Amino acid sequence: MIPTLFIRLITYVKGEAMKNLSLKKFVSELRERLDKFTHDELKAIILKHAASLPPGKRQACLDIFVLLSNKPGSKKVKKVDGANLLREIEAFGKRTANYEYTDGWGWDDEYGEERAQGDDSWVLEIDDLFEQIYEFYEAGDYSLARQAYGNLLDIYLRGNEDGQFSGYDQDEMLETDIDEVALRYLRCIYLTERPSSRPEALFDAISRLYYLSSNLNIHGMINVSLEELPGLDQFGKQWVSFLEKQKASHIASNLVKEGVRLFEGTKGLEALAIKDGRRFPGSFVEWLETLQKEKGYKEMIRAATLGHFHIKGY
Repeated sequence: MIPTLFIRLITYVKGEAMKNLSLKKFVSELRERLDKFTHDELKAIILKHAASLPPGKRQACLDIFVLLSNKPGSKKVKKVDGANLLREIEAFGKRTANYEYTDGWGWDDEYGEERAQGDDSWVLEIDDLFEQIYEFYEAGDYSLARQAYGNLLDIYLRGNEDGQFSGYDQDEMLETDIDEVALRYLRCIYLTERPSSRPEALFDAISRLYYLSSNLNIHGMINVSLEELPGLDQFGKQWVSFLEKQKASHIASNLVKEGVRLFEGTKGLEALAIKDGRRFPGSFVEWLETLQKEKGYKEMIRAATLGHFHIKGY
């Protein structure tokens, strides 16, 4: 008889919510779809989409179609620009810490519920600062981008925790995607840290920002850009080894399961579940989920049976 655990685990696997596409996944799927259409078919699709745009978005759509040869060269960022940006972030942090953007909690007729009252201009300010940091990131100045992203994310985190921003759901108020920004920050850490200290630096950053985004992981860091990261194979070994030595926690457990899946595959997940399933809860689920993706249904039954007896032994 199939263990009840198996039924529960399959239900969990099938019920997993769809996550936002990473940049790498999005571009890969977009290319695959574009390749299926002829030139005329693509023109027809673009024109149909353009015709449905509201007036305010039409110029932005036209601006996409500029020949690369007519585009100005990529702006080279200067050290003085970076210093000014860091000062702007520091000044924004001081205004935030002084509660200049909020003056209490009360009912908002537009929202139809209570929210932190005050000056919503912080939204435009922080969006602009994140956009400026992105220019350094795109220009390859990962050291400056790391410092700026880290400082601004800490300000945003503290502002959320201490009620320093007006509004109700601050993430929804922003144009900036905080999850993606945080992943770019991790990427900056990876690219500027010595290989030997990458695991500790990344783990510290993920732990610090976990309140802002529970989706911070190595898969996201890898796929937030189209560029390949150097030294991933060696990092993978160091990362899993580092995590296995950490104190048991929800964050460490999630990261070690993800790390084993990324760098050691199905066999690694099997070994982790059997050896350290109690220390890292959910290891059997992670193993089952991977087997399901590989359509290893017979192996799923074996994994669920092992998990059933493993849990009974608690």
